[in-house]
Amino acid sequence: MISSKPYEHIGHQYAGIFNSFVQESQKHENKINELIEQETNFSLRKESYYITMESMRVDTETLAKNVAVKMIERMVGLAEDMFAPNGSRLKIDKGIAYQALGFRDGYCDDRKYKWSEKFNPNAIWSALVENYAGEKGEEEGYRQTAAAILSSFYCLRDGKQVRMVAGRVVLEKSIFIDSIDKKWSKKNKLSYSCCEDLSKALTSLKGFASWMGSPQLLNSLNSAQYQICDHRGEIISRATYGGNGIKIVTYITNVEFHLDPNIAEQFQIFLGLYAYNDEMKEAA
Repeated sequence: MISSKPYEHIGHQYAGIFNSFVQESQKHENKINELIEQETNFSLRKESYYITMESMRVDTETLAKNVAVKMIERMVGLAEDMFAPNGSRLKIDKGIAYQALGFRDGYCDDRKYKWSEKFNPNAIWSALVENYAGEKGEEEGYRQTAAAILSSFYCLRDGKQVRMVAGRVVLEKSIFIDSIDKKWSKKNKLSYSCCEDLSKALTSLKGFASWMGSPQLLNSLNSAQYQICDHRGEIISRATYGGNGIKIVTYITNVEFHLDPNIAEQFQIFLGLYAYNDEMKEAA
């Protein structure tokens, strides 16, 4: 999370760039139109097909819309980077930018909208700052991390009993071996979709480690993610990864995440703050 405010002039800077682009584009469009007119005046054939400069014609409004859409994507991306919790992620729906421009339900639904005249980066950035700067972005980022954890681990949902082994909380996640790859390589490798799914689960746990303020746990999860998921490494039954409070054990059909008691306690607090608390509010 950014504590100071290096972001407060970003909307103004984008507005300056956009306005300069529109002005230069309009000059270019006018010049091309002038050249088209000159060529048309002396050409024996007046149809546009025979006018050389016709193929160079530009439309400032179309270009302005294309640039504006790209700017929206970039501003939202900047807000995600700037306002996310330290070491974690934040996903922002681009609809908030279109709402700031006056579109209904965050959807660009007005074909007559004059982007070259009405596009307002200041309004977009102000909306992003209002909704996500400071504690708001941190809170939303951790809620998204908690939701990703619940989505990744079925055993944590719907009041299911979490398994305990030797005083450790054990989270389980099913995996699937790529049968076609195994036929040729004779190795147990994760399918592409399963590899991506497991990587997302590890990423969500990394968000928890960041909230906990444990770089050691974060490093262990980074290492495990690289060893298991990157390049779709071979799955070896009962191989162990991790450390610093978490032990990850791979099997042919599932992966187990063993959390030490001190880590499990913080894990439960995290879910209570950012996942289960929201579920209880919705139920109420």
